[in-house]
Amino acid sequence: METDHLLKKDRGSRDEKESEETEDSETEIYGQRDWKYRACSAAVIVSCFFVLCTQGIEFTFGNMNPYLTSYLRNASQDDVEYTDTLWIAQTMSVTSCAVQPLAGVFANRVPVRLFLFLGALFQAAFLFGSYWAVRTSFWAILLTYGVIGGVPSAFFYATCLRVSAAWLPEKKGLVMGGILMGYGIGAFMWNGLTTWYINRDNLQPDLKVGVDVYYTQNAVLDKVPSCFLMLGTVFASAQLFFLLFIRMPPASRARVQRVVAINQAQVQRVVAINQARVQRVVAINQAQDDMPSAKEDSQCLPGSNSDAFAGEGREKPDYKLKQTIKTRVFWTLWAMMFFSTLGTSFVIALFKAYGQTFIADDHFLASVAMASSVCNAVGRPVWGLLADRFGARMVSLVCQSLLTILVATFTSCHVTGRYAFLLWVCAMFLTMCSFFTMLPVMVLAAFGSRNFNANMGMVSTYGTVGSVLPALIASPLKDAFGWNGLFFFAFVGLFTGIVLNMSLDWCQCGDSIPRHMLDDLSIRRKR
Repeated sequence: METDHLLKKDRGSRDEKESEETEDSETEIYGQRDWKYRACSAAVIVSCFFVLCTQGIEFTFGNMNPYLTSYLRNASQDDVEYTDTLWIAQTMSVTSCAVQPLAGVFANRVPVRLFLFLGALFQAAFLFGSYWAVRTSFWAILLTYGVIGGVPSAFFYATCLRVSAAWLPEKKGLVMGGILMGYGIGAFMWNGLTTWYINRDNLQPDLKVGVDVYYTQNAVLDKVPSCFLMLGTVFASAQLFFLLFIRMPPASRARVQRVVAINQAQVQRVVAINQARVQRVVAINQAQDDMPSAKEDSQCLPGSNSDAFAGEGREKPDYKLKQTIKTRVFWTLWAMMFFSTLGTSFVIALFKAYGQTFIADDHFLASVAMASSVCNAVGRPVWGLLADRFGARMVSLVCQSLLTILVATFTSCHVTGRYAFLLWVCAMFLTMCSFFTMLPVMVLAAFGSRNFNANMGMVSTYGTVGSVLPALIASPLKDAFGWNGLFFFAFVGLFTGIVLNMSLDWCQCGDSIPRHMLDDLSIRRKR
């Protein structure tokens, strides 16, 4: 008897020791001391950043538009105006948003590198094909620049976000915002490169038609086609190199969640409270007016189904695409981004064309485009960091409000001058970039990470309609009301987006209990 008792005790101590050693080894292998994991995660995130730099060409259309429209007028289409070439930018957005759901479903069935390589092929077809198309007709450049040019982002955008967040799930807001800086940094580089390549002598538009001005100098127009060849060579080389470093983490999803628990010990203690204990503690405190109900408390706590800290607690359910489209949150997000796109489309595509009406300095306008790209880049990680701290919905609501005010007062720059124009454009791009950072965070928080590509792609279909409508009404609005009419329409769209944002669920879309309040809440429950 005594011998059996000693053997069981010895076996139990050995099992306990082995369990501790296993836990220590897992911490050693997958924890903060694993330099290989950290090096691989850094390489992947940096590579995703530079791949998305190539997608920053989407934000260069406003700078490229005067050169492109002038070339089309001179080459074959004498009646092409800026409101006509707006169709190119909007078609690019429509194609990207339409292809994203299909690409999202396809993304889970092929290796990550192969999937991204297909995106690189479409990017090459877009740029090298535009060299031929711009010399042919407006409809040809609409096909290559607009239709084919919108496909690559459907492959790169959500995939790079998903891969990066998988390596550092406990800092998803910061990581997503950081790699999305690539859009802004890329736009900064490509704006400067295209202006230097096409108009390095700072020639000014010399043909005025109504309130618009166009280039007729061959020194500028002759370089437009070859600019696409130059960009295509640079992009293809960069993408093929950085794709070599992009891959999913070797650890399973459960193991990644364990890493999060190790690195976030304070949040882990709160998450470890089982559901029964939460209900018991809430029942004790129901008499207090300032305490939430049991249902609200369980929904807003990390680890619940509405957990905004995806990856920081118990595994939250992952919505399949057919489940996602049946939720109220999906349609509210879709409508919010639809109306916001109505407001941002004119700013992104036509700010330089508007600036040319009272600023006769192409290099200054190019500098404005480059400065706005820097704001676009810097703002993304900042908004991502603030989203981790205060919630994605709250940050997006503040940014939408600021952008709405800026757009409503943008036409005052015609009176206040060039430096006010610089300030307004930079401020608009600084707040505008929050949309593209907050949306994936809210989608990830609301619908989970397993089907993120498909769900994100379906939400992004807002652009299929939201990008067509501005192109349809641009010419009638501008002819009837001028630039004031265009930007007033933008203001109405943004204001509607604010109203829809305010109707979103507080917990489910990225606004959970702020981390600095978790300790206070836990202490109050224990009392």
